[in-house]
Amino acid sequence: MDYNYLYKKGMDILIKRMHFKPTDIKLTGSVALAMYGLQPQREPHDIDICVRQNSESLGCLKFIAEVFQTNQRSTLTDVYAFQIDDIIFNVWVEDDVTTAITDSATGVYIDTPMHIFNTKKSYNRLKDIKDLSDIAKLILS
Repeated sequence: MDYNYLYKKGMDILIKRMHFKPTDIKLTGSVALAMYGLQPQREPHDIDICVRQNSESLGCLKFIAEVFQTNQRSTLTDVYAFQIDDIIFNVWVEDDVTTAITDSATGVYIDTPMHIFNTKKSYNRLKDIKDLSDIAKLILS
């Protein structure tokens, strides 16, 4: 799947179908890095987002958990993992999602590259180390 497709379809699902407010969503992970032109070489298979911890967002997540039977197959902790249509979502709940840049087209926040780099480093997973290596090569070439 292509990064742009994941972003557009993922936001369409969350905002139009699941009724999340754009200002309660922060895109993070590899798809967010691709928005900055820093995409890893591997093809993306999911979309990582954070949602603001409030009653509306938690209500949406509860609905999703009931209807789409969230799946805790993720290797990460404290994450809602589910699939709607052909999009796999990994969703974290945060107190504040505004520590990022706003996408003027959607109103969704896009996490900063340095925050994503630090998060990927903290996971200490082979795929994240490879992503960081790919991005470093891209920057240095």
